[in-house]
Amino acid sequence: MDDSKKREIARQEREAEIGDIVRDALDDVVAEWPVGAPKLKESFPSLSAYEARPHVAIWYFFWMDADLEVAKVTRVTAWADRATRNRMKARGLPDDVVADAGIIFVTDEDARRAPTAYHFFNGCGNWYSEPKPGESAKG
Repeated sequence: MDDSKKREIARQEREAEIGDIVRDALDDVVAEWPVGAPKLKESFPSLSAYEARPHVAIWYFFWMDADLEVAKVTRVTAWADRATRNRMKARGLPDDVVADAGIIFVTDEDARRAPTAYHFFNGCGNWYSEPKPGESAKG
């Protein structure tokens, strides 16, 4: 087996290990979703481990734009961001990976407005995220 195949196998194994941690953390947060908070349509992780520091993103999909607005105003998004990061850290994800993770809040309504999934996930979507740890809110 050549070196590139070995590296690819190692990357896939690393992604699987990190993926288990991230999915378990996400499951914990969804199970603890605040009573009375806007309901989620779905949630899922996205990750890659091509670089030394893996890239992790958690997507929380609300049904409607109005649901996301309520979640922002009532600070459910802030709670979910903190809870997700705390769970990933508690489950063993390194601090730098947790701090760099994207915790993203979007709506099914907005996704349906986008002409294609590519457009939605690459700049056309109504994404919202709390500031990452150590950063202030922009604009």
